[in-house]
Amino acid sequence: MKVNNASILASLLSWAYHAEGDEEDAIYYALIDIPPGDDWDSLMKIMRDNEVHKTMLEEAIAILGHKIYKREPRKFDFSGFDRNRILESIAKWEKFAYYYYLYLYRNTEFDNLELEAESIEKLKDIIDSLIKWEKKHIEIVNKLLENFGVRYRII
Repeated sequence: MKVNNASILASLLSWAYHAEGDEEDAIYYALIDIPPGDDWDSLMKIMRDNEVHKTMLEEAIAILGHKIYKREPRKFDFSGFDRNRILESIAKWEKFAYYYYLYLYRNTEFDNLELEAESIEKLKDIIDSLIKWEKKHIEIVNKLLENFGVRYRII
């Protein structure tokens, strides 16, 4: 599937905005069941980064001439999950985000979006940056899992 329409790209980026928020909510609820320590530092970094990602996505969607629609945050219940199962759930979110942004970057026909060259370059830069951040997040979560002897590689 090729993305060659600004409205469609804005909609797909809007979904990504909400996925970033959903992951933040998941981490927030996960912290209830994870004892404070190094995991917290890493997970709080990801939460902070997700806020930055949402700002970047808002900017990209504005470049496309659209706005984010707001929705209620999701609630997650990790009670009964052990630490590794919680982290594996978060790793899945990171994997999804990485491949979602990568897919959009590779499959968007930026030149067909009817935007100025500067706007197209800014969109490409935003999505490329998101890909790089998500790859770092995957490495963070993989390291947390490996610290407890779990070999969980997702890319």
